[in-house]
Amino acid sequence: MSPKKIGAVVLIIAICTVLLKLIGGSSHSDNISETMESNIRNSFYKFGMMTRQQRIQDAFNYYKQLGFYKDTQLTVEDVTEKINKENQFSQFFDPFSPSEENYYFAFGDLFVWGLDNSKTWFKDLEMDVVEGNNAYVKTLKEWSDISQGEFILTDVHEEWKSTEGPVNVYFTLNNKQYKYKLSKQSDFINMEILKDINKLIDDTGFQYYSIAMDQSVFVVLLTENEKERIESDRAVPFDLPNRNSAGTFGSVLLLDVQIYHGTRFHYILRRY
Repeated sequence: MSPKKIGAVVLIIAICTVLLKLIGGSSHSDNISETMESNIRNSFYKFGMMTRQQRIQDAFNYYKQLGFYKDTQLTVEDVTEKINKENQFSQFFDPFSPSEENYYFAFGDLFVWGLDNSKTWFKDLEMDVVEGNNAYVKTLKEWSDISQGEFILTDVHEEWKSTEGPVNVYFTLNNKQYKYKLSKQSDFINMEILKDINKLIDDTGFQYYSIAMDQSVFVVLLTENEKERIESDRAVPFDLPNRNSAGTFGSVLLLDVQIYHGTRFHYILRRY
């Protein structure tokens, strides 16, 4: 890396350090970074010696024995073909490449697991969330569809106060109507609503768990035991904040700067 680029990195680190002090979130950011680094290390330990085909097959067999893919006719050959056709993997982005500096290696399972779209949801949060597009209506219905009957919604609609928000989201669950007020986050889905939904279904024994990869998020409904088992067995990085460029996810403000040939320096600034 050239001296100019090193200087840019140093400047960014200094700015981020000041911001962290201003919002008082450095210890939280450190904890998140340590968790992510641990997941990456565990992924390499568990799957680092596998070829792409071996890891895809290993993940497919694992999630199949947990009850996924039952409503599909997918075989491991189908899954491999779909993954290779539908993703533009490169030297800078390949979640199945066991390169020492490959941040995305920890997310490899999502590309296999996410092919069961009857029980999982894996999408880019940038959904052209503007008045009239009903992005929240569509998203909530899709989350309901993957809930295995635990979160059945009716009368879903949204109401915008202005083109800049906020937006009121309404739905009926178990014959009771709910209303949630969400701030506009550019044209991204505001994932705060997932926290509210989890409170409503807390007594079912299930929760929606999310896994954020750049500006995409994977969502799945699991029991706590299922989540902990998968987290342990597969080193899946649950409950990490999304890394939208200069965006927000829940109560997390993020700064993501790409500096040099696909190597990224991530600073996570948490505020409460």
